[in-house]
Amino acid sequence: QTPSDCGFDCTAVSEIPTTECQALVAIHNDSSNSEPWNNNTGWLETNTPCNWHGVTCGGGHVTRLYLYHNNLTHALSSQIDQLTMLEVLRVEHNKLCGTVPSSLMNLEHLWYLNIDHNHLTATDPDLRDWLNNITPDWELTQTPCSQEGTLQFSLSAYSTSENGGQAIITVTRTGDSNGAASIDYATTDDTATAGSDYTATIGTLNWANQNTVNKTFTVDIIDDSEHEGDETFIVSLGNAVGAELGSPNTSVVTITDEDTSNFCETVTGISESECEGLVAIYNSTNGEQWDDNTNWTVTTTPCDWYGVTCSNGKVTRLYLYYNNLSGSLPAEIGNLVNLKVLRLEHNEICGEVPSSVTTLEQMLYVNLNYNHLTATDPVKQWLEDHGPWDDSTQSSCP
Repeated sequence: QTPSDCGFDCTAVSEIPTTECQALVAIHNDSSNSEPWNNNTGWLETNTPCNWHGVTCGGGHVTRLYLYHNNLTHALSSQIDQLTMLEVLRVEHNKLCGTVPSSLMNLEHLWYLNIDHNHLTATDPDLRDWLNNITPDWELTQTPCSQEGTLQFSLSAYSTSENGGQAIITVTRTGDSNGAASIDYATTDDTATAGSDYTATIGTLNWANQNTVNKTFTVDIIDDSEHEGDETFIVSLGNAVGAELGSPNTSVVTITDEDTSNFCETVTGISESECEGLVAIYNSTNGEQWDDNTNWTVTTTPCDWYGVTCSNGKVTRLYLYYNNLSGSLPAEIGNLVNLKVLRLEHNEICGEVPSSVTTLEQMLYVNLNYNHLTATDPVKQWLEDHGPWDDSTQSSCP
């Protein structure tokens, strides 16, 4: 591939081999020919590919490529095997379509691959076996390339605390995005009553041609200062224009009692204080949006919640890496006084690491890398002493 073919002169690049630069250019061009990426900072603009969005280099080679949730479309380039030292490839949650290139199997150093939630297929038996070995269940997350445009809720259930002020409801547009689209939304009572528990809400969401950005609307929550347990109301979608009505098109919104301790008084297996620490982490990092939040705040046995490990009635490990945590870390993380391992890397957590982490005297290993976090001494020094803290892995808050 010549510079004129790719539209970028890779011979001017010195920090990685020309062939690796050409592979990056091919990946960009093959996956952005119908729509631009959400973030393409630096791509085909600077002569330093190691600073392009999502590119990590080591020893003069591209070693990691993080392009998940970035609106990649069309195809995954077959020239990807020119990234001969690639160790990690993450392109999940995009709109890549067609056949997975068999050239992926040539990447001898690849130890982590995530192509989930695209529109990809594989027919070659050897390729299928290889994919199933390195990324099990990848195929279960794929959908057909040609989909009718649909509008639907992002979740079939939402929750908000009684003193939270508002419930934020998200509607997504998927599939064909040609033309403008709109949809109406409305609330109805369930066990919660409009006017006393929440404010009745109706409205319309609109998308322009080729716009696939998620839209949100809010429902005001009324704090009546009465301890009456959890209550629910329904949000519904209808009258879709320019798109099909997808599923879920109704969703249950739960208004939870604002007193977290009421819930934690009922838990078994750990102390009430540790429970409150876990619930605070869940609420502060938007637990409803996690990729996996199995049993969190649903059962009264926190040791069975996803990612939680207990020993002798104490929370000792918390594994929530690669799980779409966002929001911020709460000071209540200091309640987990028996925690030995904390892994929250590769999420979207934002803000300052709370100083309360330094009180966790049992801690052996912490990994908070690849988020949007900041830390200053003495917290930074504590993080460096207990794990692989690296400022360079943190990016600015979205």
